[in-house]
Order: sequence, then structure tokens, then C-alpha cells
Amino acid sequence: MNANLNKLFYIDEYNVYDDEIEIFLLKDIDEKTIFIDREKFLKWLDDEDRLKWVDDYVCNGEHQQKTGEVPPELYFEQTSYSQVENDLYDYIMANYKKYFQTPLDQIFQHAFSHI
Repeated sequence: MNANLNKLFYIDEYNVYDDEIEIFLLKDIDEKTIFIDREKFLKWLDDEDRLKWVDDYVCNGEHQQKTGEVPPELYFEQTSYSQVENDLYDYIMANYKKYFQTPLDQIFQHAFSHI
């Protein structure tokens, strides 16, 4: 999970559609809208083991653990809004890092129009 102070931008809002995800990125007062492929994002989640979950609890004084996996088609329904935002942020940083090698003002003026 990313600390808010270290983020290069913030996800103001997102909308999930059949084939794509619309993401509103915010840096200072500048906002940029990008679209990413929904299936590629879900595949990345699976590849990065982000669809898996662990539930630790104590029962009768003994540590218990349940594990499972969220089906990709239910990810957006079964995952908290803030967790989806974190995953989207990490996905953007992992796949579009080259856009962050220039000053952020240039990114918001130019680079995201190419994503």
C-alpha cells in the first residue's frame, strides 16, 4: 500500500465500464482523465496475486487462517473503493513508469493523453 505523501498523483474518482476503466487523476489543481483496458488490469491483478485474500482470526484461543481468491469478474464488487484506488495507482505506476521520468507538469500537459 502506498503512503499518500509519496504519491505522484491521486485518483480522484474512477468509473468501471465493460471494456475499460475511466480514471480521473489529480495533481495539485490539475486533473487528467485516462482510460485503461479493464481486462489488462484484471490480468495484472491476477499476475500480482492481488486477487488473493487472507483472513486471520482467533478461535478458542488458537490462530486460524482462511484464504481465498476474489473471482476477477467480482473484483470491483467485492473490493473496497480505497483498495481499488490503490491497485489502480500501482497498476499505472507499474505500466506507465516512463511517463514519470519527466517533470510532473509535463506529464499532465502531454503524456497522459497517450495512455
